[in-house]
Amino acid sequence: MRSTAVLPLVLASGLAAADPPASDLDARAHLALGQSYSAQGRFPEAVEHLRKAVEMEPDAAQGHYLLGITYSLMKDTPRATAELERATRLAPGDAGFRYYLGLAYLAAERYPDAARELAESVRLDPGRADARQNLGWALMNLGKNGEAARVLLAALPRQPRNASTWFLLGESLRRLGDTERAIGYFEKAIELDPAHADALFSLGTVYALRQERDKAVSCFERLLAGDPRHAGAHYQLGKMLLREGKVSEAIGHLEKSVQAEPALKGAHYQLARAYRQSGQADKAQREAEIFRRLGSQESGGEGQGGGDTAAAWSDRGWTYARLGRYGKAVDAFRRARELRPDDAPTLRGLGATYGNLERWPEAVEALERAAALSPTDAGAQYDLGRAYAKQQRPREAAEAFERAIRLQDGLTAAHFNLGLARIDLGQRAEAVAAFRDTLRLDPDHAAARFNLALALFAGGDAPGAREQQKALEALDPNLARQLALRLDGGRR
Repeated sequence: MRSTAVLPLVLASGLAAADPPASDLDARAHLALGQSYSAQGRFPEAVEHLRKAVEMEPDAAQGHYLLGITYSLMKDTPRATAELERATRLAPGDAGFRYYLGLAYLAAERYPDAARELAESVRLDPGRADARQNLGWALMNLGKNGEAARVLLAALPRQPRNASTWFLLGESLRRLGDTERAIGYFEKAIELDPAHADALFSLGTVYALRQERDKAVSCFERLLAGDPRHAGAHYQLGKMLLREGKVSEAIGHLEKSVQAEPALKGAHYQLARAYRQSGQADKAQREAEIFRRLGSQESGGEGQGGGDTAAAWSDRGWTYARLGRYGKAVDAFRRARELRPDDAPTLRGLGATYGNLERWPEAVEALERAAALSPTDAGAQYDLGRAYAKQQRPREAAEAFERAIRLQDGLTAAHFNLGLARIDLGQRAEAVAAFRDTLRLDPDHAAARFNLALALFAGGDAPGAREQQKALEALDPNLARQLALRLDGGRR
């Protein structure tokens, strides 16, 4: 996913444009001219005057700040970072300085530093919604999706028309496994910005994984209408069409995918399959060779444009997992773990991917370590609870879900899964409470109403169960009919 969440760097407009400089300009005049030139996009002149300003007054934070912003606009991230760090040291209580330093760290992919500065900006100025949004993005890049969701929820009331905030909240929930709620946030982002590429791609990917073919195709086609070269959309459509036996159409999309992103290994693999099925043996052999060569480059890694760092391998793992390529995701996360054994986001990604492969003992081992390293990350506790539940360890699952809820009460999926664990433990009263908490957060949660009705009925509260059945009829008629059969037969 591209880092579209980062807001554009803009100059403050507190100073008016100055007259042409005279030979005896003081620091204030150089500062004004530098800001004016930067606002006009005349960056070399801006840098010249701003550097003179900070030479004259090296302890004036505003000069370093404006110079840092100008370097950011020039895409010179190292120099931008150095100047903004200087400004922040000189004026540590300025929320704006902290914010733009956080953005510079985001541009440099220094996510822990970015999260620290953006969190401080929010603390200094709680009404700053842009800082909350970018803090959410930084936390997501650290794998702290539970914390990110909480931050982004707080940002929404302050910028309810900002499509990227809705998208990021949906993406954080999707990474937590709460795809039902994620879909709603993606749809809201698209309602606000019908051409929002990231929201369309993520929503299409969710629908594809849920086997909702027509909805997935609609998302990818809408995305391509705005961005005809989007490699991911062509790749996803090509895979779907190939599975359906529409080989010629699949080839068209897969060829466009590798043209747009030649290093997209999976697209070369699928294209080789498609060529083979269409009888184009030479082309199939060529694509298979490219696929093997890319695989060799990935496993060698070193010297590939600086891509052999733990962070690079971890990021690659998340990308593969997002595309459903779980075997490659495991390989990437394991490589990242070799380079940095105790990186919590990497361990979370590895554990979640093992879960998608139904390799639950390995998932538990990775997720236990991730939760221990990041004890305040609600998402890590939730993932661990899911893994315990899959291993038929309901008591440990319940404890993990409770920890997640203490950290983030609004995590609906944790309340629901806590209810299921309580049922497995025979704790019906506690299960009822957990399902009611789920419905407090999401009144339209059909599965929670279904299980709440069964728990009430098993506890002797038939009227309460029937009340839930009636409410369920409006949400999911098929599930309501199944519930009626269970209640009429008196079975759990």
